[in-house]
Amino acid sequence: MKLIINSLLLITMFCFGLAVAQADDMDSDYGPFVPVGMPQKQNNLYLGVQGGYAESDTKVSSLEPLNFASTSISKGNATVGGYIGYRFSRYIAAEVGYEYFQGAKIQASGTNTAGVPFSVNKRPMTHTVNLVGRLNIPLVTYRFQVFVKGGGVFVDQESVSNNGVTVSSSKDDVDGIVIVGAEYFLTKGFTINAEYTHIFGSSSRSRTPAFDAVTGGFYYYFS
Repeated sequence: MKLIINSLLLITMFCFGLAVAQADDMDSDYGPFVPVGMPQKQNNLYLGVQGGYAESDTKVSSLEPLNFASTSISKGNATVGGYIGYRFSRYIAAEVGYEYFQGAKIQASGTNTAGVPFSVNKRPMTHTVNLVGRLNIPLVTYRFQVFVKGGGVFVDQESVSNNGVTVSSSKDDVDGIVIVGAEYFLTKGFTINAEYTHIFGSSSRSRTPAFDAVTGGFYYYFS
């Protein structure tokens, strides 16, 4: 996790430096707003970094069938991730993204069927990799747009265990993902954005849970 955060911070610093270098150029060329139809490069690579708050729809019914003395699930958790994408036109793009979820905190105690006691207080780390298509909808000016993404996501969630007793099994799953958001261009290449993400999941014991996340971040479009 520490390596992931440090890597994302380095990418942020690099892209921010490039954005600062472009800021004066954008203001002098286009003024405070870029009118719709103003020529700019339509096909380019871009990077993005996101972070925010997420909730995992983990239910007690998804835990292993044990003799629970107590159970508590705290669904709120932090999330951080990144994207690499390619814009085919002003309106159409494709992205590959990675997102890390801390997972819902599982607090439980009891015994298994053999009478072995256990006590856990842990968030199962969850890693996701998604492939999505993206539709951009410019509003009023080139500086502001809304977008929607949709596609598939691979979800890998670790197990939760104690004293040799597995409370929640490790799971790998493939689900659908939908993302909606809004984006504002600070310069010709640097944007800030807000996104809502929903990963479809299941409360089944053999499937990964659904996730909902609200995040903020930036994109950098290479010229």
